[in-house]
Amino acid sequence: MESGKGISRREFLKVTGVYLAGKLIPKELVESDKLYRPETIYGNEKELKGRVFITIDDCAMAKYTLQMVDILASVNAKATFFPNSDRLMGQYMLWRRIYHFGHDIGYHTTNHTLGLTVNQLIEDRKKFEVVIRELTGNPNYSVVYVRPPYGDWDKNWTTWAKANSLTTIRWNYAPGSKHNLDYFRTQFKSINGGGIILIHPRPWDTQWLEDNIKQLKRMAVDHGHGLETFSMVYIKGYEQSRNS
Repeated sequence: MESGKGISRREFLKVTGVYLAGKLIPKELVESDKLYRPETIYGNEKELKGRVFITIDDCAMAKYTLQMVDILASVNAKATFFPNSDRLMGQYMLWRRIYHFGHDIGYHTTNHTLGLTVNQLIEDRKKFEVVIRELTGNPNYSVVYVRPPYGDWDKNWTTWAKANSLTTIRWNYAPGSKHNLDYFRTQFKSINGGGIILIHPRPWDTQWLEDNIKQLKRMAVDHGHGLETFSMVYIKGYEQSRNS
């Protein structure tokens, strides 16, 4: 990318870029998303074949959010967090760590509210971003990935997300009494794309993550990938920008 006359490339990126997953991404990459970033990601997209994504919702209990962050760090895994911002007040050290380690942070409403109008979603997103900007220390933070509470979206959500070039993230696996890793492995092999796992920072999901994180990493590595964020797949030039 060419910089403007009289300004260095690094300065140009600071002026024209936005931050995703804790790193500076050139604005033109976010706007064009040449790979491309779809309106909705279900987990069966062909570009996700053989990939494992961990998504972590709500983040109501900081104790377990921290434990999950430690578990992810133990195998250098990335995840996408969908917190409710009203529940994060004062958690500066935790969310700066999440942000700077390279995890994605997506919108999940400020307080897990269903049925918001388009105008309410616009205002709620603004409030959410104010909190995340303060917690991460990045005044340029902007939402890219979104997930409605309970995965339940309506026409208002779809209209709002499309108008703002936001991508809604679904999931195709959530741990439970009948869903052990063998079940996930079978699903992972049979579906067209990869596996998007939904978990919450609570005792049983935290234990599940600890018990299975190494096997999940091995599954991804066996297919030539790591445990990644969606930005690492859909935003062209992400790795180069992270390391610039």
